[in-house]
This record gives sequence, C-alpha cells and structure tokens, in this order.
Amino acid sequence: MVEKGANGAAVIETLSKSIPGVVPQVPVGSKEQRAASVLPTIESGACYLPEQVPWIDEFVSEFSGFGGAARHDDSVDAALCANIA
Repeated sequence: MVEKGANGAAVIETLSKSIPGVVPQVPVGSKEQRAASVLPTIESGACYLPEQVPWIDEFVSEFSGFGGAARHDDSVDAALCANIA
C-alpha cells in the first residue's frame, strides 16, 4: 500500500512497473489524527518492532518526536499507511 498523496502518485507509478499489487490508499483525517490512532497499538506492544535492525532507533525516534521535535516523519508515514488495511 502506498499513500495516494504528495509524491505518492509518482511512487505508485514507479513501483507498479516492477511490483504487482501496489494499492493506492487515500488517507482519512490529518496525519496527526492518523498517528494518534496507531500510537496505542505501538505503545502497548501489540505490534512487532524488531530489535536487531539498523532502522529501529530512527523509527522510535520519529514516533517519539512526531508533531514537533522529529526532523523527519517517513517512518510515521509508513506505519500510518500500513494501519489503513
């Protein structure tokens, strides 16, 4: 799934050429509202966060600082898109 917004259309077009089944998703609500909807799942430990991957610290940092302190929010975007399903 790829969020159909901003540069999502270009990503969808590029991925669709080599990966079957790319599904465009239209987000509902603001990014802050969508982040708030997945935060309890992450905080409760009801999702799998692998420990031995190089990106885990960045993922946790982005979620922790989302809405203000974080410089980037790509990991938040990815988690929000995954939560649509």
